[in-house]
Amino acid sequence: MRHDPISDLPAFWKRTLFVVLTAITCATMTGLIPLTGASAVLQEELTKEAIIRLTNQARSRNGLEKLAENEVLGRVAEYRARDMLAKQYFGHVSPSGQEASDIAERRGYRYKTIAENIVRGSFRTNQGVVDCWMRSPAHRKNILSTDIREIGVAIVRGTMWGEDTWIGVQLFGLQARPRKSSTVRSSQQEETRRAVSGVEEQDNVAQWLGRGVE
Repeated sequence: MRHDPISDLPAFWKRTLFVVLTAITCATMTGLIPLTGASAVLQEELTKEAIIRLTNQARSRNGLEKLAENEVLGRVAEYRARDMLAKQYFGHVSPSGQEASDIAERRGYRYKTIAENIVRGSFRTNQGVVDCWMRSPAHRKNILSTDIREIGVAIVRGTMWGEDTWIGVQLFGLQARPRKSSTVRSSQQEETRRAVSGVEEQDNVAQWLGRGVE
């Protein structure tokens, strides 16, 4: 039996970092048309650039700042969309148990907050994709969140379960601030250093970025 989670999934905490996952199928909503036949000539080119622009317009209409496109989030979104088509599943967790947050982290995106919207359907326009998300309370909440600053998008066409379809992925993120740590020296090491240098210096403060991911 195929797995087709079309209802919104609850938010949950992961490693003390906020991760939000929501999925929706818009194949039967009004304003959508098949991707084959004579009507296909009316198909608008669906692009990540247009979807990002329309997403930011929705935020602006609600008094929110625009999101900056992030290259890593974009690559992760592209990977997620193509992985779903290649492995024939629709959901936030791959058959191998991998999530977008895992991939982002491995690819160097150290996040405080990360959220994912996914969608599938026979869309005719970019606006139709964004409208589908905006009609869903959970997806709308992600798009209009005040806890995100960046976005990555992918929109890929392919065959799923024998049907011609579009898979859309939005990833939203807020990067974690670099952590600070003080170099700790023993009293003896410090006295030796000062004797050699002839001056007293303050301990250096090292900043580091965490490892990268999904």
